[in-house]
Amino acid sequence: SGAIAKDVMLTYSGSIQGQGDQFSPDYALTNTGMRQHVQRVNLHSQWKTWQHEVHVSYFSRNTGILRSAHIGNLTDLNEALNRETPFYTEDSPEFTISNPRQATQHYTIGSNSQIDLNAKTHLHIAAGYQQNERQEFDIRRGNRDSIPVVDLKLRTSHMEVSMDYNTSSLYTTLGLRYSHEENRPQSGTGSRPIIHFANTNTTAIFGALEKDFGRVTLFSGLRYEHVEREVKYYTRQRDYVEQFESPDLYAANFGLAWNGYRIDFSSIKRMANLYERYADGIHPAAAVIVRGDSAIRREQVWQVNMSLPFPTKNGWEIYAGLYYNYFPNFIYTASSPSPELTIAGAFFVEQYIQNRAHLGGMDLTIKKSIENAHLDLSLTSSITLGQNLDVKQSLPDIPPFKINPGLSWTTKLKRNKTLGLSIDYQYLAEAWFYPVDQVVAPPPSAAHLVNASAEVMIRTKKFFSMKIIAKCQNLTNHRYRTYLNRWRYYANEVGIQPTLKILSFF
Repeated sequence: SGAIAKDVMLTYSGSIQGQGDQFSPDYALTNTGMRQHVQRVNLHSQWKTWQHEVHVSYFSRNTGILRSAHIGNLTDLNEALNRETPFYTEDSPEFTISNPRQATQHYTIGSNSQIDLNAKTHLHIAAGYQQNERQEFDIRRGNRDSIPVVDLKLRTSHMEVSMDYNTSSLYTTLGLRYSHEENRPQSGTGSRPIIHFANTNTTAIFGALEKDFGRVTLFSGLRYEHVEREVKYYTRQRDYVEQFESPDLYAANFGLAWNGYRIDFSSIKRMANLYERYADGIHPAAAVIVRGDSAIRREQVWQVNMSLPFPTKNGWEIYAGLYYNYFPNFIYTASSPSPELTIAGAFFVEQYIQNRAHLGGMDLTIKKSIENAHLDLSLTSSITLGQNLDVKQSLPDIPPFKINPGLSWTTKLKRNKTLGLSIDYQYLAEAWFYPVDQVVAPPPSAAHLVNASAEVMIRTKKFFSMKIIAKCQNLTNHRYRTYLNRWRYYANEVGIQPTLKILSFF
C-alpha cells in the first residue's frame, strides 16, 4: 500500500495457495488437491467531507473431488461402504488435479462513498457488480473429460443508498437497496442443467435504531423486500415451463442489552432459493443427486438469542450463548438411504423438503489470561439439537457436541519480533440425534484431535513486516471420520496435516 497523491491511497493484496493430495493415516486421499489465486486492489480517497473507496478483485479456485466418492455401479458402491480402504487410492499423494473436480472464478468491482452532511449525519452510497463462474467436471468417456457437466454463470449487480444519524446515545439508519441477479446455465455440457435460467430483481427498504438509556440499550431493525423472480426451464418430459414469483418478504428484530447481557427477538421470512425449488441433477462436487421441489414455499423463522456473561473476581471470563428457532415451514434436505443408478454412476439422492421444525443450542466460551506468564487459557464448546415436529424425528446434519480447550503463549523477542506458541485439544462427539431412515451407515465414533501451531511476527523499521505461521492439525495422526462430511461413507478424514504460511506486509 502507499499514497499516490494527497489524500489518495492505493492498496494491493494477493495470495497464491496450492496443495497436493491430502492423506489419511493409512492411505492417500486421491484427487483432493487444490489451487487458489486471489488478488484485490483498493483505491481510497478523501476530500473534505467526502470519502470514497473503489475496489476490484479476482478469485480463482480449482478443487479436486475425492475420487473414491464417484463410483460407476451399485455393486461397487455397496462394497465401497464397507471397505477399510477406498476403491481408488494411489500409493502416495500427488500434486495433480484430475476429474472429478470443480473450478470457480469470481470477478468483483465495487464502490462505496460516504458524505458527511454534518458531524452527526452521514450519507452512504454503494454500488457493485460480481460475476461468478462455476464449472464441475466428471469422469466421462470418449475424450469428453474437458467438457463440464455443470457450467453456470451468476451475475449480480446492486445499488444502495442509506443515511445514518449518530450521537453518543442514539444511532438510526434508513436505506434503500436494489439488486438484479441473473442465473445462466451454459449450453454444450451434454447434460441437463442442475439449475435453470432465472432473473431475480429485489427492492428493499430497511431501517435500524439503537438507543442508549444509560445502563440499558434498546435496539431494533426492520427490512422489507419485494422480489420478482422469473424462471424458465424444460421438464424431463420436454415441456417448456415459465414461472413468475413476486413475494413480499421481511426481517425484523427487537432486543435489549444490559451490563453485557443481551436478548434478541427476531423473525425472518425468506424466499426459497433456486436449488430448493428447481434443482434436478447430479452435483459432482458433492457426489449426490440434488432434487428440489417446486411446491416448496417461503420459509419463516421465529428466533430468540441470549448472550450471558458470568462475572468473576479471579480473572476468568465466562460467556454463554443460548438460542432457539421455531420454523413453521423449515426447508432442508433429506437423504435417501439407498443410492440411485444413473448413466454417470451411482449416487445418493438429496431431496429438498419442508416441515415444521425447531432448532436450539448453546455455545460456551471460557477464557483466562495469566499476564506475568504470557499465557492464555481458553475453552469453547457447543451443542445443537433439532427436530422435525411433523413426524417427531431428529433433523439431519445437526452438528454433534464438541469441546475445544487450548493453551497459548506469546512473548516478545529481540529486534522487534514476536513469538507465539499454541496447542489445543478437540473432542468431536458421536452424533446422538439423527434420522435413522436417512443414513446409510451409523454415525462414526467420537474423535480426539490434538493441534499445535507456532507463529513469528517480524517487524522492520521500514515499511515491511513478515509473519511466518507453522501449523500441524491432528498431531497424533488419529484415524477418524465425521458425521457432517459426506465423504465419511468412502474414506477417513485427513491425518496429520502440517502447513506453512508466509505473509508479507508492505
